[in-house]
Amino acid sequence: MKKITIYFLSVLTVVSLSCQRERSEVFTTCVQSSQTPSGYQSSDFVEVNYNQNHCGYLPLGKKNYWIYLDSSFSASGQFQNSFLDTVRFTKTFRTPDGIIWWSTDGPQSVVSLAGYPKYNYSTDSIVYGTTIYHVGMAGCKWFYSIGNSSLQSENISYSDLSSPCYAQRITTSVQVPAGSFSDCTFFNKKLVYGTGIELSTWFKPGVGVLRTDMFLGSRVSTAWLISYHIE
Repeated sequence: MKKITIYFLSVLTVVSLSCQRERSEVFTTCVQSSQTPSGYQSSDFVEVNYNQNHCGYLPLGKKNYWIYLDSSFSASGQFQNSFLDTVRFTKTFRTPDGIIWWSTDGPQSVVSLAGYPKYNYSTDSIVYGTTIYHVGMAGCKWFYSIGNSSLQSENISYSDLSSPCYAQRITTSVQVPAGSFSDCTFFNKKLVYGTGIELSTWFKPGVGVLRTDMFLGSRVSTAWLISYHIE
């Protein structure tokens, strides 16, 4: 009986180490990006078949998904309806500088209800976004890291997509149905070019958007993260 117990424990140890190695290998197979986007024409975004995962401020991969509870409101602020919305970055594009951009299969809009831009590219500290609506513009800083020791806000005016942008580290945990998240950043930005859209977004580095409130004068929609999967 003692031999059987020792053998069983040995098998469990081997299986456990094997699982740990597999998890580590999966984690380290993603690509770390560091380039800064340049200026583009709309024709520069060429759809390609790309199957690697990208690590970074926003993990990007075709197997990743984020499920949001989206709610809409009338102009007077009255609740209208709610529905589940799954965000997947399933389309990939390459620009002349070799950068891979990620997009969803959703509408050709400036942003999704969750607050992501049409095209997404992530480094370890910045999520860049650009859209087909603004031909010839450089990729803009969409979500970004602010100093670890800084609790002050940053007011940034962009010449491409939004002005102004207000960002601040959140010192308390952000609670959404998907869980409790610390070390998050709050972003508020107004999109220019006559859209009238204003976004308030709570972002967790390495996870993505936790919550977004969208305004067109008054609040018109919200998106709350209820579940997600990242490989």
